[in-house]
Amino acid sequence: MREGYGTRAPGAEEAEQVAALVHEAERSQDPTAGARTPAEFRAVWSRLDLARDARVATAPDGTLAGYAQVDEVRPGRLHADGYTRPGHLGTGIGAALIDWSGDRA
Repeated sequence: MREGYGTRAPGAEEAEQVAALVHEAERSQDPTAGARTPAEFRAVWSRLDLARDARVATAPDGTLAGYAQVDEVRPGRLHADGYTRPGHLGTGIGAALIDWSGDRA
């Protein structure tokens, strides 16, 4: 990742910011994508260990620039999902989150 960017586990209080980031990333690829709500993230996060199963990427100004999670959908079967906020494409966030997802899996 470019200098000044970093990754960390999300805090439970960041569901609103993560939902906005994911919505922005999805809409950049599909203008008809519906918004995911903070409540949806809170529901998923309630069954995850956020410190182990999710990461946010932060921009140099501290805002959220990316998000990824790895979720065990059934024993031995994992699902990874990741997003980069459009204004931060090309900074290495996607590659870092893919690497983290692979390591987590």
